[in-house]
Order: sequence, then structure tokens, then C-alpha cells
Amino acid sequence: MNNFNYTIEQKEDFFIANLEGRIMNDESIALLLNDIVQGLEINSNVILNLEKLNYLNSSGLNCLITILTKSRIKGGETIITNIQEPINKLLLISKLNTVFEIRATLEEAMNEFLLVK
Repeated sequence: MNNFNYTIEQKEDFFIANLEGRIMNDESIALLLNDIVQGLEINSNVILNLEKLNYLNSSGLNCLITILTKSRIKGGETIITNIQEPINKLLLISKLNTVFEIRATLEEAMNEFLLVK
């Protein structure tokens, strides 16, 4: 599966980007970042749900870092949830697990933002 798809769900205090497939090419990344930037105009808090994301390369890692940076510039935070094992290993090797807020489930991530209210 070489395709990458995503959906974005706006909530009251955050939005969820559900990522699916493989983040590999710049065109897909540009579309995602454009939609994320639009979402950040409404909510500065982002949940990246990686439940159905099974691969990302260095461009994909850079995309995640860009999302984190843009949300923090807006005064928000980015939480990553439902990380598949190959991606988790990549985050550990790159030490990005120490940079991102990571929660095991989508519910935990949502509760994190709801508690901040």
C-alpha cells in the first residue's frame, strides 16, 4: 500500500488528524500541511492519530515535526497516539519520542486536552 490518506476532525478544543497508509512523497505532505495550517487557525491543539499509518520516511518525520512546531507557535500542543510498532521504533531511534507528547489511545489524547480547559 503506497497510498497516503488522511481525515481531519474539528472538535471544540482541538482537532484530530487521522493518518492512514504511508507518508512518503512531498505532494501528500504538502496537502496535509496545508490542511493542518488551516486547522490551526481554529484550534492550536492537534492530535495525530497514527492508528492506520504503517510507514513514514524522513520526509514524513519532518512533516510531524513541522506540525508540532506550527501548533506550538500558535500556543498549542501536538499529541501523537496509536503509534504502530515500526513508527514507534523510528521515533525511539530519532529520539523524537522525547519531543512529542505521546499517548497510547485516542481517548487518552482527547482527555489530555479536555483536562487543560
